[in-house]
Amino acid sequence: MDVPASVTGITMVFEPDTLREVRAVEAKSASGTDLGRNANAWRLNRSVHMGIEEQIVVLSFDDLEPGTNTVRVQQCLGPSTLDCDIWSLTVNRAAEISSGGTLVALNFGAEEVVPEFHEDTTQYAVELPAGQDRLAIEATVEPWWARVEMSGVAADGSPLSVDGNSISGIVPGTNTVEVNIVAEDGSMVSTYLASVTRAIPQGDASLHALQLSESPPSRGIMHSAAAGSLLAGNLGLTPAFAADIERYTARTTASRITLRAQAAPRSAVEVGMIEGGSNLRTIGIGADNGQFYSSTLSLDHGINTVEIAVEANEGNRRTYLLDIERYGSVSVVLWDLRVLEGKTGTVLDILPEFDPAILSYAARMRSSEVMIRHEADPEIEIGVVGRSASGEDLSVHSPTSSFLGAFVTALLNPDSNTTRFEDLPPGLNVVTVSVSGGDGKMTVYTLNLLVEE
Repeated sequence: MDVPASVTGITMVFEPDTLREVRAVEAKSASGTDLGRNANAWRLNRSVHMGIEEQIVVLSFDDLEPGTNTVRVQQCLGPSTLDCDIWSLTVNRAAEISSGGTLVALNFGAEEVVPEFHEDTTQYAVELPAGQDRLAIEATVEPWWARVEMSGVAADGSPLSVDGNSISGIVPGTNTVEVNIVAEDGSMVSTYLASVTRAIPQGDASLHALQLSESPPSRGIMHSAAAGSLLAGNLGLTPAFAADIERYTARTTASRITLRAQAAPRSAVEVGMIEGGSNLRTIGIGADNGQFYSSTLSLDHGINTVEIAVEANEGNRRTYLLDIERYGSVSVVLWDLRVLEGKTGTVLDILPEFDPAILSYAARMRSSEVMIRHEADPEIEIGVVGRSASGEDLSVHSPTSSFLGAFVTALLNPDSNTTRFEDLPPGLNVVTVSVSGGDGKMTVYTLNLLVEE
């Protein structure tokens, strides 16, 4: 092996064959002196094989001289010297510190590189797609102790980040990357330049609509979105929404809100909290007239900052920010109200469709069992009572003893509560759901359930 002039010692790790052991080591410098006089050796236990403990031998030699240095290791089978192998290593140390180095291979890790590499060609053009901001450069030099140093300047004038052979921070436009070959003595041998052009991201990355609501999405939101519209929200944005405005404020007393957004077809929208509460869940649907999203957000008291990132399918990206202030007491309304009948928990249509501002509903059913599923702010109290057509109180039962489908639904949405009634008589049965806040406010919802004979 060849080593530079700056290397004056070597360390060898020797693993003897099974059942063999290192018996003798002979090390000679280029002038014939014994390198072993300043040598260090260790035996490290590795494992037990067939009852015999195997070892790893570590040998360290200093005082290598310019020229050819030789190390010979003898390993033998058992105590006998008749069955031995000799392993030899030649170490050629350079006579003087090198001032040279040659680049023999250069790979930019990109599909479009012009021209092909040649050691005498010092300028290259590299094309990157819009979505790529990192480049892995592999450079091979001879002798191996010469080194490669890289740097670069982005198209916007900022320095590129270098981590090993990886350069990141490449921005759209023309970036400049410099690959320098440095000799063992620290002198600069040669420089290679690459103009790295990252394509300009294209496509519509703007929001087409943005709405906030204190209530959960309507059950018809997916149908509405596919038809090309969003249901109106009841929280005002300041300023009023416009695609070219990227920051808004809103105020609410609710601990949970629903954000609805629309972007261009085949784009991607990411909604996340960067300060304050949390993003509970997001649903989306793609249609020919746009990409629609509904995200449920949990808010802390004070300012909650929401980031909405839109990325077009051609790579363009845009970010919108929402500063939502939660103040005062909680909103004393239901977020959702569902009626499920029978032991399978079939969801009934209620009229009109649920809206937190509508207080009275009606539904028709054939079963004498019903589950009322109600969801609201966790900081308020909910009371559910029922009265039959004859004026008698309906008995409340545990929701876990029946209604498998409803129970599974409740497990998937742990913030909801359920109340079950059995033995509803034919006729009109009335269930009231009372929502009470700590400030004395109350909202009462009425369900008129007609049980058919």
